[in-house]
Amino acid sequence: MRIFLLFFCIALLPASATTIIQHYGANNPTTEGWSYGTGSTTTAILNDGGYDAWQLADTSTTYGGGYSYTGTEAEKIMAINSGWKLDVTMRIPGNWTGLDQYFGVLLPSINSKYGFWISSEGNDLLVRHWVNGSSGTEVRLSGQGTTYHLFEMVFQPVANTMYLSIDGTKYFQNVAGDPIPTAWNATYPLMVYFGSGSALGTGTARYNEVEFQVLPEPSALLLASLGLLSVIFFMRKR
Repeated sequence: MRIFLLFFCIALLPASATTIIQHYGANNPTTEGWSYGTGSTTTAILNDGGYDAWQLADTSTTYGGGYSYTGTEAEKIMAINSGWKLDVTMRIPGNWTGLDQYFGVLLPSINSKYGFWISSEGNDLLVRHWVNGSSGTEVRLSGQGTTYHLFEMVFQPVANTMYLSIDGTKYFQNVAGDPIPTAWNATYPLMVYFGSGSALGTGTARYNEVEFQVLPEPSALLLASLGLLSVIFFMRKR
């Protein structure tokens, strides 16, 4: 009986987050399901301080290149209802002028774009929330401009806001999306993007990992927790 209850308990546990698209290591993102916009020089980087990465070098202040993934209508609905998470592990070798590296998510059906500009200036890491193209709240991390960092952007459903953690510390919280035309939904129900290249400056970025996940539904987490507590209570009573 207890073995049955144990299996029942395990079956109630919520599913883990679902990965929709991922880039990893020195793989060319176009082989992983990403689309490429021309403009930057790209190359594989091996053992960059223990990291393999895909490099994008932008030498133009007029236009640069990046990668994007256009999700399905079903993936968009899951992301908006359950929440999503975008993890980016990257570094910017050298110091540059202007914000040139970027990553983010487009959700036209809720009229929102969630994104950040990244740069390394004077050996400092500069991170700016993407609002109206370039302006917005800014964070500067002293002396950390050229090392690898983990950026975790998490979308909070219902409120339609997100937060950004850098190496486990929250620096941006309850951030609303930047308005975009809802008409874009017909072409881009959901878009995930990253790259190096803008009219704001020049620069090089090395992306070790980019992963977009849909999170488990909050209702599923609550149901599983209640089920687990019920099983534990029943076993104790016996």
